[in-house]
Amino acid sequence: LGYASSGAIAMEGWFKFSRLKSHCYFFSDAHINAALLSEPLPGDVLFCISHSGETKDVVIPAEHCKPIAKIIALTGSADSPLAKIADVCLTVYTEEVNYRTEVMVSRIVQLSIIEVLFTACSLKKGPYTFERLSKARQALSYLKF
Repeated sequence: LGYASSGAIAMEGWFKFSRLKSHCYFFSDAHINAALLSEPLPGDVLFCISHSGETKDVVIPAEHCKPIAKIIALTGSADSPLAKIADVCLTVYTEEVNYRTEVMVSRIVQLSIIEVLFTACSLKKGPYTFERLSKARQALSYLKF
């Protein structure tokens, strides 16, 4: 769950974990997410990404999913509302250059965290996962020259 530039990171995570045949979803629309998250099931995990940790469209649905679903937060503030409700909080601290209005460095770090989690899950699932990932690459090969 994430919006705007955090949504781009969330979508990358969805794409990667979907290739592992994980049951995961990503939608960029808060209304669709509110409907999907209205009935969490035991064992569900909500992975929330918000650099500020204050985005209401992320925090409020996460609050509604607790305590049934586990909440993992990827945020830039360990004191944020999102971090406080998370079962697991991955805090990304970066010092941005003053003239940048976007949080470019933190996004790169967040993307790196998604890559590490994907690699760890791939390794845990075993050798057949690499066969599956290879098939996914082959399935896309016709789109390239």
